[in-house]
Amino acid sequence: MAHHAPHAQGPGGGFLPEGRLARALIALGASVLLIVSAVAIWAAGGFEPADAAPAAQPGTRVETRQFTLTPHEAVFTEDPDTGLTVLQVRADLVSNDTKPYYADSIDQSIEVEFPSGKLEATMLTVKYTRHPEGLVSQIQPDMPEEALLVWSLGKPDEKDKDCDDPLARLECEREQAEIDWDAILEDPPDLGPAVAEEREITLTIHQNVYQPGFTDQSERWFAEDDVAAKITLPVSEEG
Repeated sequence: MAHHAPHAQGPGGGFLPEGRLARALIALGASVLLIVSAVAIWAAGGFEPADAAPAAQPGTRVETRQFTLTPHEAVFTEDPDTGLTVLQVRADLVSNDTKPYYADSIDQSIEVEFPSGKLEATMLTVKYTRHPEGLVSQIQPDMPEEALLVWSLGKPDEKDKDCDDPLARLECEREQAEIDWDAILEDPPDLGPAVAEEREITLTIHQNVYQPGFTDQSERWFAEDDVAAKITLPVSEEG
């Protein structure tokens, strides 16, 4: 036998007032409360992700859809070609893709954080320890390698701090996409004091997804907001 919900018993029989004006006022009040709550949460830093990854130790194996990475150690060393100080992370690396992809594409899924805030990792190049003089252009599928992830270093741009503001983020991304020829032609900054100050770095490794781009339909790897792991490595100066 089918059961039916009881009908309202006239005025006072329901939970909400029947008048349109009263209901509209209640809906308006609820909307205002929701907006105020959202603004308060945003001001406090937003929601904490439910699956936020805890800090992990060196040697932790981190698997993403694009690659599996096991970072072991980090060192500041001198680039033999430029003479500039770079950050070098030794790690086991294997592709999880079925096709080759450009080596520098993994950079978008790896954030490098310096506690002092005085350094910034810029361009990534990949080498293999079995042939450290050569640069790796493409990572082949299902070929485990001991890799050297080498980041160029620079000083953080003060303007980038504004990009944390959601209202300014689109403009920041547009400016970052433009080539700053003046910065390229400038002499590199002296990073010696900042490098000497660092004792550790943190690698935040994001999950990734293979999909078409926003401006074209060619498929490639993109980083996601989801964090697969955060690994803190001691760092020292080589030599």
